[in-house]
Amino acid sequence: MPRTRIALAVGVALTAFAVLAGTAGCAAQPEAEAATADPTQEIDLTGVTLKVGVLDTVWARLIEDSGLFDDAPYKVETSVATFPQQVTGLNSGELDLAFYGVSTPVLQAGNEPVPWTAESAPVKLIGGWSPDQEGEYPWFGTAVRTDSGIDSIDDLEGASWAWSTSGDAYPSFLANLQEAGLTHDDISGVSFQTSPEQVAAFTTGQADVFTSGFTLIAPLLASGEAKILITSRELGVPVLRGYAATTKTLADPVKEAAIADWYVRFNELNTSYWDAHEDEIVALYESEQQLTPEQAEYNWNSLVGTKQRTFDDELFAGVQQNADLYFEDGAIQNEIEDVSVFFDDRFQKLVETFPQPQP
Repeated sequence: MPRTRIALAVGVALTAFAVLAGTAGCAAQPEAEAATADPTQEIDLTGVTLKVGVLDTVWARLIEDSGLFDDAPYKVETSVATFPQQVTGLNSGELDLAFYGVSTPVLQAGNEPVPWTAESAPVKLIGGWSPDQEGEYPWFGTAVRTDSGIDSIDDLEGASWAWSTSGDAYPSFLANLQEAGLTHDDISGVSFQTSPEQVAAFTTGQADVFTSGFTLIAPLLASGEAKILITSRELGVPVLRGYAATTKTLADPVKEAAIADWYVRFNELNTSYWDAHEDEIVALYESEQQLTPEQAEYNWNSLVGTKQRTFDDELFAGVQQNADLYFEDGAIQNEIEDVSVFFDDRFQKLVETFPQPQP
């Protein structure tokens, strides 16, 4: 991508952000004055370091090698960490931005003694990305072994099931149980904390059913040993590759300005850059993560067409469903009444969005 284009996009977005921030809670500035505002003259980002969590070295390499962050007026320091480690790192202040599932704040708030409100929530989901259409390469849901004899959700009773309690995999599993009219007692479920163990159980036939990201079992799907039974989208479960920040960080004008700039660049990486760099990204997944060619190709294809997801009523309804499933299952102790308090859309206004797709 031409550097002039990304520089122009960031400049326009930052000016828009300055206008949004400057007019929040006060009278709007005259249009001509706002249009010529230059936030870089008001907030010096030199010497600022944004500490950003990533799930694997591929994303660390993309942030470093894509060129999209080369002229950023601050430093981006990536930290490769597991999902639970990032949650801990964000809440402890070790990270400014952490990879968050759309329902991660639900799990946090649901076990706190005092309910979170829009004003008191210590963590906010600031953005989330997912493909517009699933097409031939769905991203998340439930698959079954082809030799299991399971052809529909009506066949799941008594099945051996490998599922995970992390991220958005758990609400997908719970929604699948509900859709099938089953409970934990109706299956011989096997819960796993790590993906390799879960994949191994499914690959070896210890489990006939698998709920998580389909990239993990791409070789089995490619060979015909496994098939997709139902996707999370069909279950009405929102699954986003999201990022969160603490309200303390967002209240810092310098960090807020740096995040605004980072957000525009990261959105570009997730969308047009990803779509245009298949060979590079597939090769990175093979070399950095030792994925099979089938997994690497599936991983790239499953995220083609990714866009920022709008924080709207449709998304909130899906997250509310997740919260209700968590409460009914006993995963959280307190019922959540308003999931919108976990979201902050101030940066979403800087880039193109579209509504959460219907299942």
